[in-house]
Amino acid sequence: MFTIYPKIITMQFKTMKKCNEIKLVVSDFHIGEGHGRGRVNQYDDFHYDNEFKELIAHYTSNDYEQMPVELIINGDFFDFLKVRYDGKFVDVITENAGVAKLKTCFKGHPIIRETLSNFIKNENHFITVIPGNHDMELVFFAVERCFRDMIAYDDASKARIKFIDDKDVYHVRGGVQIHHGHQFELLNAFDYDQLKFIQEGKEPTLNLPWGSLFVITIVNRFKRECPSIDQVRPFRLFMARMLILDPLLTVKVMSWISYYFVRTRFLQFWERRRNRFAKTLKFLTGGFSFKSSLEQDADEILNYVSDTNVIIFGHNHTPKYRVFENNKTYINTGTWTRAINLDVREFTRYPKLTFALLEYGDDKKISNSSLLEWKGPYHEIEIVNY
Repeated sequence: MFTIYPKIITMQFKTMKKCNEIKLVVSDFHIGEGHGRGRVNQYDDFHYDNEFKELIAHYTSNDYEQMPVELIINGDFFDFLKVRYDGKFVDVITENAGVAKLKTCFKGHPIIRETLSNFIKNENHFITVIPGNHDMELVFFAVERCFRDMIAYDDASKARIKFIDDKDVYHVRGGVQIHHGHQFELLNAFDYDQLKFIQEGKEPTLNLPWGSLFVITIVNRFKRECPSIDQVRPFRLFMARMLILDPLLTVKVMSWISYYFVRTRFLQFWERRRNRFAKTLKFLTGGFSFKSSLEQDADEILNYVSDTNVIIFGHNHTPKYRVFENNKTYINTGTWTRAINLDVREFTRYPKLTFALLEYGDDKKISNSSLLEWKGPYHEIEIVNY
């Protein structure tokens, strides 16, 4: 079996090469401050710098060398929520804070910066960045400019980098919609009518969704004591199990959640956040949950939007490939971090280095959409069918 396995992968790989243009979609790397030699940073969940470099090298060499390639970064590429600014985690985020966090991430992960820089040098290569709920700072113009300046060294290369910062969807040729997925959760949805708070005489600050405030204030507080607090989903099942395994810690976490919810929704920032009783009631009754699946949302879009054939999500860290009855496809690109799913329908443990591949033929129409797992430079890739 061991001797056959690489041959199977190679055969699958060859059948997917017959195209003239490709788009790679990745999400949820959660790149943070970096790790020192012999020291693991509990606030940085990304450990696959070299694997990402290998993946990009694979799709920019040999048969792909002269081919148009678009790298679509579909949210939470960075985890700015767990990156310190001036030595602490802050919940009032300015442009200066966003720029400093981006520089910290690239400094902590120089291979990522080098990989993106080498990629964008080719005139046939493009990068599209969709901010997620963990890297909302990318909606700031100064942060976008810093990103371009740090990976592109001429105006032509910088022009091939774009940001989708005014809406939650990126439409790709061939009837493809790409969403990060946070906009389908009340806890994590952006207010695109007011992405920033602007006060006279003060720097604009991000209008963070409550889920982001939860990470900054609750998750970061308990991350050292319980490193897996943000890696297990659904969160409610994790807390139920923790109540048995470590009741004292669970009570502490739940007490802080209750305190912070009341403080932010009723006592603090009342005018600034313009909370209404009805909205808060909806938040309590229907919004205080983390979804284990985005399939239903994808199914609704594919059913009601006639010219959409493929939906690609990230966000929930659950890689998924599903073809619905109408022959339309849902793909979730999963995550490149440690993740454990306790849902009985998805019970598994990751990471699996998954990504989506869109292939286009001679007629410029999409010929194939796949969810793939990077297996390394020797096994290359494997088709994911679940």
